[in-house]
Amino acid sequence: MGWSRRSGTLESHANILMVKLVERYLDEINRSYTSIWLAFYYYENFMSHLVQKDENGEFFMALAMKEPLSAVSVNGIGPVVVPIFNNPDCYVGMKIGIAGDKMTMDEYVAIIKTLKYNQVSL
Repeated sequence: MGWSRRSGTLESHANILMVKLVERYLDEINRSYTSIWLAFYYYENFMSHLVQKDENGEFFMALAMKEPLSAVSVNGIGPVVVPIFNNPDCYVGMKIGIAGDKMTMDEYVAIIKTLKYNQVSL
C-alpha cells in the first residue's frame, strides 16, 4: 500500500490482511462502514524510491514487475476523501478505491524518461 515506504514487505501484506479481517468481521456483525483503499504506490515515491542509480551512474527502476501497478498522487487523495467524510451517509457500505493510473512499469518508465531522466531501464 502506498502509505508506507515498506510497500511490498511482509509488514504491508500483514496490514492488508488485518484490514480485510476487520472488514469481514464488520460484515459478519452487520455493522455499517465505508472502506477507502488507496492505490499501491504514490507517484511522488517514484523519483525518491523507485528510480535509483547503479554503480555506473545509470538510472534504473528498483521495482521490476510485469503486472500493472496502481498509483495515485498524494494531492489527488484529499479531493476524493473530503466529500466522503463530509457526507458519510451517502457512502455507507461502499468500498472505494482511489487510484490515478494503473500501468505497467514499462509504461511508467516511458513517462519518467520524458519528464526527468534520459536513461531509465527495468
